[in-house]
Amino acid sequence: MKINATHSLIFSAPMVLAMLDGRKMQTRRVMATNKYPRAKCGDRFWVRENLARVAKVTSYQADGTMNEKFPWRWKNAVLPAMYMPKCLSRITFQIGHVGWQRVTDISEYDAVAEGVANIEEYITLWDSLNAKRGYGWKTNPVTVIYTFRRIWFTEF
Repeated sequence: MKINATHSLIFSAPMVLAMLDGRKMQTRRVMATNKYPRAKCGDRFWVRENLARVAKVTSYQADGTMNEKFPWRWKNAVLPAMYMPKCLSRITFQIGHVGWQRVTDISEYDAVAEGVANIEEYITLWDSLNAKRGYGWKTNPVTVIYTFRRIWFTEF
């Protein structure tokens, strides 16, 4: 598969853990009106996640893993995922399929591929991440679906 481009995506701590455990193989994102998905098959995503300072060392908040190779260099004790530099990413995945659907059309199989136990748990997850932005489950937004495989994981 040809590598076309590399992008970044922010993931919550539970979804980072699901990726590390090999349970998460899909992600859905709200699709902006009249826009195309920003990635296509073959592209890679590097994962952005929250970081924290533990002593003078960088730690990954999802599981507390310490990256002793990278000393903490920020003023605040926590670095939100949106500011995470690429050099600290420990997970990279490659897109195998890109599609779209309304969020409420998700199947039980796809909910599990999203890293949760069932659709009910997925609805709770979806609303926790999207409702405040106006894209709750009941609004049924169109989503872009990225199906992927993890190709790189760095252990520290």
